[in-house]
Amino acid sequence: MSKQWIAAPLAAMALLLTACGGGSDTGASAVAGDSTAPPSNQDIFARIDCNVSAQGPFAGPLDNAQTALIEQTANAIGGNSDLGDAGVNVIIAVARLLDVVDALATLGQNLAANQDPRAAASELLGVTQAIQCGAASLADAAASTDLVNLPFANQLIDDLRSLALGIDTSDPNFLGASGLEDLTTQLANISNTLSDIVAVLGVDPSSLGLPQGTQALLRIPAELFKDLSETLLSIGRLDGEATSNALATTITGVLEGVAALLPNDAAAGPLAQAREALANGLARLLVPLFDAISQQLSAGGRSDAEFGRYLAGGFSGRGDPEIESIIAGGDGAADGVPRPTLGELLAALPIVGQILDALLPLKAS
Repeated sequence: MSKQWIAAPLAAMALLLTACGGGSDTGASAVAGDSTAPPSNQDIFARIDCNVSAQGPFAGPLDNAQTALIEQTANAIGGNSDLGDAGVNVIIAVARLLDVVDALATLGQNLAANQDPRAAASELLGVTQAIQCGAASLADAAASTDLVNLPFANQLIDDLRSLALGIDTSDPNFLGASGLEDLTTQLANISNTLSDIVAVLGVDPSSLGLPQGTQALLRIPAELFKDLSETLLSIGRLDGEATSNALATTITGVLEGVAALLPNDAAAGPLAQAREALANGLARLLVPLFDAISQQLSAGGRSDAEFGRYLAGGFSGRGDPEIESIIAGGDGAADGVPRPTLGELLAALPIVGQILDALLPLKAS
């Protein structure tokens, strides 16, 4: 699923490398330090292996929008003496976080096309990577620019540190006992902290000595973290309609946020196109796909909510073989009657094939 390298202009690319650990002497891999000292921000985020191509590491309908955000939007902000580096890092964080949607889109397409839950789960590591890289860029913006003087800035950095540590796939306690709900709660907490900062900025921004546009800038990731949390919760509950709505809300929020910050920005067109592609393809696919998975789980004596275990397992790279086997189907039930495979259930829905015909060329482009 790796994407081709696309060179971004030097200003944004240099910051992208730094935000993702590429500018650190430690490189992309963490080196164990003093176990008695708490890890620094640099140590935490140096563990994260961020792909620094403009499109991000996972192909999907948001590729062109991500490229425009990094190559044009971030550079337009970087050339603004007011917002400068902080603005660049925030926009890079938004572009990285949009890879969560690309990875989820790929998961849905692969589940429907290949009917192999174990293979499709590999795409979920892209969600983990996108969240980590977005957190790294946002933490860099909050810690190394004028944003550090904002009320709640330290709380934001603490929230981002907790997210990066909680989603560390090398940790056997990955995501904690509640799995997916732990992750979505952390995303919502970051959204709440960012919203607190945005509210403070709205009272008297001049008294804080921050440039015009800071409030509009930070409102974009505040909404994005909230929308991603709701999207993941909806997927974990196998609620196709709610997931479709959450995906549309996610892209709409970024589109409206960028428009408020930079009217007629270059990313507006690709974001609108991505939203249309999701609405006309992936959103229509999710309802029948999730219904088929729900049927498989019910036949295996499991509830819809346990699909969250499949997601959490994929985020950790460990998977959940038992749930994956039930979703795939084809094994015998307690009464000895074989269950249909996921492929057999989806084959009875002609609309799935029509949607995939439209989606898969888009994915390969």
